Amino acid sequence: IDFAGSTVVHSVGGITALVGCIFLGARRGRFDEHGNPNPLPEQSTAFQTAGTFVLWIGWYGFNVGSTLSIANQYATVASKVASNMTLSAAMGGITCTIMCL
Repeated sequence: IDFAGSTVVHSVGGITALVGCIFLGARRGRFDEHGNPNPLPEQSTAFQTAGTFVLWIGWYGFNVGSTLSIANQYATVASKVASNMTLSAAMGGITCTIMCL
């Protein structure tokens, strides 16, 4: 079952991104004059972490809110969704930490 139209939303977003990439091409300075990729500059770990937390908090609102109600029988569903999200994020963090060792 496609709840809340996620297939349409993600398909349109992906196709739009593909068309944008084809239309715009590579970033300026990404490749040298021979077509070899230039090394990318270091990224900010603090900004990456902050962005991850912003997305994570947004997902709580969206996913738990997608149960349509936190009353009656839906309270159990909402709590399971929130628990599953927390455990998923924790295991993702643990997996990344282990892979970086």
